[in-house]
Formats: sequence, structure tokens, C-alpha cells
Amino acid sequence: MAKFTLDTSGAVCAPHKNAAGQTFVSTLWSDLSPFAQGYVEAMFAELFETSRRYNARADRPRCVSVFSDLAPSTLAAILKDCGAATGRYLGVMPGHPEVLLGAYFWHDRRAGNHAEFPPLTLTLRDDGKVYMEPRA
Repeated sequence: MAKFTLDTSGAVCAPHKNAAGQTFVSTLWSDLSPFAQGYVEAMFAELFETSRRYNARADRPRCVSVFSDLAPSTLAAILKDCGAATGRYLGVMPGHPEVLLGAYFWHDRRAGNHAEFPPLTLTLRDDGKVYMEPRA
């Protein structure tokens, strides 16, 4: 069985308009808080296993495992969620590494354990990017 290792290279680039016109704002892995890094890594580990099984059946070689595979809208949602939840997790589990707490938050979020954070569905779209949407 393949062991998951997140490739943290690349950047997630979001178009951003400023007074001078269109520019691109890049977010690197190192720009994320440890909490957000734990969240993203747990999310990708789940995606990796799902895409690995799917790709094996469909004879497709690619598994999602690169930070730059995140869609800009997905990264924006992750940063917003993590910003809202970090304090709660640090307060409930002081002394735990923030990376681990971020992973806990991902699993809690996916399970629908927080009323203010609806459960999520992850989608790999044709553009090769990972999108995150509330589960219906």
C-alpha cells in the first residue's frame, strides 16, 4: 500500500484585482499556520487514498498529493475555517501540536461535528484542482 506524503511544493495562485490591474497573489505552504497545514495534510491524505483507489480502477496515473492542486477558492475556505476554529481547538486541547489539532479539525469537519461548519464534499474537477463544497 502506498504511503501518503504531501508534496508541499508549488503555490496556490488566486487572481486579485488591484488599482494597477490584474495581479496574482501566491500562497506558499510556508505561509500557512501549523494548524492550517495539519488541516490541509489530513484533507490530502484522505483525497490521496480516494483518488488512488479510483485511479487504479480507471487506469489513471494521477493521485492528488501536491499543495498546488488546491483551487484558490478551496484554500480561501480552508484559511477562513481554520481562522475561526484554531482558538477553540487550542483551548480544548492545550499542549497538543497545532498540526495535529488542524488534522483533528479536518476530521471533525468532514464528520459534521460542528453546527457552524457544515460537512464537506471534496471534488477533483477537470482542471486538476481540488474543490471543497458543503455536503448536501
